[in-house]
Amino acid sequence: MAQPRSASNSNVLVISRFLIATPFLISCAFIFFDQKGAGGTGDLTGHITGAFVEGLKDLLGEPAAKWPWDKAPVMMAVVQGMGGFLIVMNHKFGGVLLMLYTVITTLVTHQFWLEGALSGQISVLFEFFQNVAIMGGILAFISTTDEVPLKLKRVPLE
Repeated sequence: MAQPRSASNSNVLVISRFLIATPFLISCAFIFFDQKGAGGTGDLTGHITGAFVEGLKDLLGEPAAKWPWDKAPVMMAVVQGMGGFLIVMNHKFGGVLLMLYTVITTLVTHQFWLEGALSGQISVLFEFFQNVAIMGGILAFISTTDEVPLKLKRVPLE
């Protein structure tokens, strides 16, 4: 007798979960391995997180001066890694976590409406819509998951 399978464990949905999580997991790894304490230079981490941190500082103004901004890359990496891992394991909270992260990051770092020149506006608009497409994939994951892990459900012994 064949074991029953969950609809969200079909091959296509398992592959799509890996594809959604991959950019977040890779970014998490780059941030962690590029930390100065881990033997890295910190240049890549500054490139990945610099625009986000500067955008948040501009958005928050004076209250942002008291925050420990040197910890921001590690916090971002933890959120990306945990969200990506939870998506791979088919947990809805991973999708919610990455959706919140992606919405905030998109609105802070890809403000195409503030760009003056049309050429600069188009490139930022392109990056903005790439993130919108990622958000669409995360929403599709959230709506199709039944939170059953990657393994098959076991048939009870009689």
